[in-house]
Amino acid sequence: MKNITIIIPAFNEEKTIGNIINEFNKSKNISEIIVVDNNSTDQTNKISKLNHAKVISCKEQGYGYAVKKGIQLSNNDLIFKIDADIKNPDYKWIDILLKNMIKENSMLVKGYWNNSEDSMPVTNLVAKPLIQNNYPDLKYIKMPLSGIYLFNKSILTIDYMQNNFAFDLDLMISIYNLQYKISQEFLGDVYDTLKPISNYSNMSHDLITFIENRKKYNKSILLFMAHPDDAEIWCGGLIAKYSLKYSNIHIVIATSDSIRKKESLKIKDTFPNINIEFMENEELTNFYNKQNINHLYNLIEAIKPDIFITHHKDDIHVDHKQCFDIATSAFLKMPRKALPEKLLMCNSYFQENHNTFSPSVYIDTTETMDIKLKLIENFKSQEVTFWKEMAKKIDSLNGLKSSVEFAEAYEEYTFYTINRAKSTV
Repeated sequence: MKNITIIIPAFNEEKTIGNIINEFNKSKNISEIIVVDNNSTDQTNKISKLNHAKVISCKEQGYGYAVKKGIQLSNNDLIFKIDADIKNPDYKWIDILLKNMIKENSMLVKGYWNNSEDSMPVTNLVAKPLIQNNYPDLKYIKMPLSGIYLFNKSILTIDYMQNNFAFDLDLMISIYNLQYKISQEFLGDVYDTLKPISNYSNMSHDLITFIENRKKYNKSILLFMAHPDDAEIWCGGLIAKYSLKYSNIHIVIATSDSIRKKESLKIKDTFPNINIEFMENEELTNFYNKQNINHLYNLIEAIKPDIFITHHKDDIHVDHKQCFDIATSAFLKMPRKALPEKLLMCNSYFQENHNTFSPSVYIDTTETMDIKLKLIENFKSQEVTFWKEMAKKIDSLNGLKSSVEFAEAYEEYTFYTINRAKSTV
């Protein structure tokens, strides 16, 4: 078949790396073996080359950095990941995991095994409790930190995944959040090099920090925007940031034509799991009506968003203002407990010298600014250069206000509470 790439991140593993490469060269399913040398000071690099592996240098120190670089430079979608300190590698593991993947129609197969020499303290005392508390559907996975697994890289945005020991957990949770199947297969007895206790402390810190940060993005977000490019222009950084963390994002567009509708759907080329719906109203018409209010109300009830975003209540563009009015009319029909956690109004058009926009939430979009600009480029029928430059200027100013390079600003709106403190997300 020859359709699988092996990735072996390695840091000073001269004692085991040659045997691993030679063993997996026996597999008929392997087309390339990539050793990612993460600044080794021993003979890891030399031994890997002598055994005909493709050696890639990763100067950024960190387990996640090394794995990601190997994946990014691999030629296949199917990736078999294995640690470089395995003492008894067996090329048949690939066949076992591949057979399971085909049978179970899964996107990730985690290997698990027996090791009488290793009590696996980080797995049993940190990883499993974290998963049980935060992702109970995944508690059936016997070894969530297993470094031996087979997965399909095509469904993931690898660049923005964890750079440290939390990478394996990030990969598993990301595939789970995309609603693909995860399976597992027993590999028998597997032995690796036991690490000093300081490594376990660092690993635990990385895992706990990752889960705590990930919880912030485990959100359902509903954006109700007037025109097909409004979401990208005013909220593109937020959309990209939360999409990369596999939040559930739903965009409802009030007005559209055939050309801009096609352009709007291009966002799914970058983030295929975003949901987009069109209300089919015409621009610059009166579409504040019972039908649209009920339509949005039903969507809110079905989606149950944690965050709802629309245009500002004082926006001077008639289509934008109608979106706000439709949204608030829908919310007034709902019980208080059913309202989203946050109702946010995005930046937009205001009369000159009329300081009506008072942001209370800033979203740091420094890492996703380039993606936002690419999303705006989808709208070839519009003045793309103008909108890109405007977005950069506004987001740069918001970044200055919130002590980051780029940020999007939102004003929180509520029916029942006033004077919320400003916050940075």
